[in-house]
Amino acid sequence: MIDSRDPTIRALMVELGMSAEDAPSWEAIENEASQVQQITTPVLRRSVPGWAVALATAVVALISIGGTLLLLDLQSEVAQTPSTAVTTTVPITTAPPVTTTVAPSSTAAVEALVEEYYAAYNAGDAERAIGLLSATMRMTSPTETRYRVEELGERVDAQCIPAAAYPGAIICTEVYSDPFHGGAGLSMRASYLYVERNGVLLQNTDPGSTNTFPGCLSNRCPQSYDEFAADLFTWLRSARPSVADRIGDAGRLNYFAADWEAIAAALPFVAEFVAQSPDWGQASSPAIDGMEPLEAIEALYATLNSRDTAVYQSFFGEPPGEGQLFLWELGTIAEVQCEPVLGDETLVRCEEERSDGFYSKAGAVFRYRVLWNVVEGQMFSTNEWEMTSGWWAWRDFEADFGNWMKNVYPDDHRTAYAGSDLARTSEAAAIAVSRIDEFIDQSDDYPRSPDPINEISN
Repeated sequence: MIDSRDPTIRALMVELGMSAEDAPSWEAIENEASQVQQITTPVLRRSVPGWAVALATAVVALISIGGTLLLLDLQSEVAQTPSTAVTTTVPITTAPPVTTTVAPSSTAAVEALVEEYYAAYNAGDAERAIGLLSATMRMTSPTETRYRVEELGERVDAQCIPAAAYPGAIICTEVYSDPFHGGAGLSMRASYLYVERNGVLLQNTDPGSTNTFPGCLSNRCPQSYDEFAADLFTWLRSARPSVADRIGDAGRLNYFAADWEAIAAALPFVAEFVAQSPDWGQASSPAIDGMEPLEAIEALYATLNSRDTAVYQSFFGEPPGEGQLFLWELGTIAEVQCEPVLGDETLVRCEEERSDGFYSKAGAVFRYRVLWNVVEGQMFSTNEWEMTSGWWAWRDFEADFGNWMKNVYPDDHRTAYAGSDLARTSEAAAIAVSRIDEFIDQSDDYPRSPDPINEISN
């Protein structure tokens, strides 16, 4: 996947004589590098469970209630037992979408290649999986893929839908599991946009998701994996000191460390650790049990709009993490109009518009059509289309605001900014909201008109 924040991708861009900001699109780069022959037909078809519909929206990441992942707060993946579920209705005020017709494009070729890619991944054949990807991907991540597929034993389930805004492409929600983290009931989800070119796959981080949160790389956010590794190592130091000595440091167990020797040393003791742990591997009672899908989605949005820690905990079974507190401190509210999807009793489609006290004042408009799947106490979302582009708000506006604060309020800037991006913390959000009016008053560039994109028919 092409991610301009990935150090390897930045290096490739430098080699090509361009900056990450000025580089051509990922497809333009990939088209030059993807001249290889088609790979043979699969020997194992992928498993695609119906519950695995999950794709981060631009502001709200993946949400699994009663499962193992809660990327919305990007701090904890294990849901504890919640109490009473919230069922407050949500304001229905979203305007109807623009209806410009776009001709459909066949996704048969990319679907066949993606199936073959998943089959190779799940057969433990890293070389075959890597060979199905474009030349650029084969240069940027083969070592990590070999480790995950062949040593860690990672396997993938996925659900894919046509990418309405990208003719001929599909967006896939991928659910990863492996024996080491699975012992604690953990899995990880990511979303990718796939395009077929010249018989190989172009794999790109989905445009509707964001990697600006700490610990995320190439659309994978293994925070709870690393929390689990740290807790396991602490336990090993007291219960199995010789094993801890052999590993040496908890960081060797981290997902991105890709250290199979350390994982193999700890793996035989995962079940024992989980059995005595109050925090890992415990069963949860989904907050949405007994709800109809539409009722569950309305309850979800009401919880997020409440900006109330107690309401949040009663629904999700745990307090909000830093990512959610960041959104609340910005004053984020979602106005939605939702309805069940005819012919599928688990699906709910929502038209969503988000506003806040920071990006909205700069003129940013975040409007989406989101498809939710609700089944067996879990809910996952897929961004079907985005009506207006919000990327300039996270890129240009954050950089301009940061440069201004660096000159006018240097102490605030040091607290609120991580590099050129606003830090995703409640403290950074509070500073941003407190200074935004002053910045807008003296700015010639903001508020800025939103950029219309993806104006497609119903």
